[in-house]
Amino acid sequence: RPMPGKTKTSSPQVVILDHGLYKQLDEDFRLAYCSLWKALVFGEVDVIREQCQGFGAGDMYPLLAAMITARPWNNIVDTDVASLVIPNSKEEKAKLKQYAAQYAVDIGRLLNTVPRQMLLLFKTNDCLRHLDRQLGSPVNTFVIMARASNRALVLHKRRQPGSGWGAALRGFAQQGLVEASLLSWWLLGIWDRAVEKVARVCWRSAVRSDPPALQVARAS
Repeated sequence: RPMPGKTKTSSPQVVILDHGLYKQLDEDFRLAYCSLWKALVFGEVDVIREQCQGFGAGDMYPLLAAMITARPWNNIVDTDVASLVIPNSKEEKAKLKQYAAQYAVDIGRLLNTVPRQMLLLFKTNDCLRHLDRQLGSPVNTFVIMARASNRALVLHKRRQPGSGWGAALRGFAQQGLVEASLLSWWLLGIWDRAVEKVARVCWRSAVRSDPPALQVARAS
């Protein structure tokens, strides 16, 4: 491409794009990973335990779940739709660093036992989360993963030999249930942002009017 900001007579610039590593996931691993992510988003403890132990986590399945989502276990098992909101505060970052230091030995053990495909997904998830935080978390990766995982599982069931209209209808019902839950989260996010915006406007109006109570507080 031409050098940015230069004239047309300037020498061209060669841009090399590093795509990183590529890996075609095994079908069994892909389906198990989809089931795990769907369970992680909706706090399905039994499924989380089953899938994490299938990946070799054993009794450390809560730690593996926390490593995949970068969230504490008590937040993962919270079935409230508000728990899908990804915090981006200094306190949350400090808490994650504390957990990483506290469980460093166990994390190392898990990295040696999980399938090699999982290591590449760890790296991918970390990169995506970093980009989201740098951009102010405009995209909720939990919601995207829940939707994509559920669709993959439903599509897999439809493609099974002998699956008829009954399986198709159950798949549509399952997909509709997930979408309804995600819609609830979306509406909750809109409400929270609206309340926060109204609070900021009210505070600015109060500061501009400078009532006596604020004058006293400022003087003190």
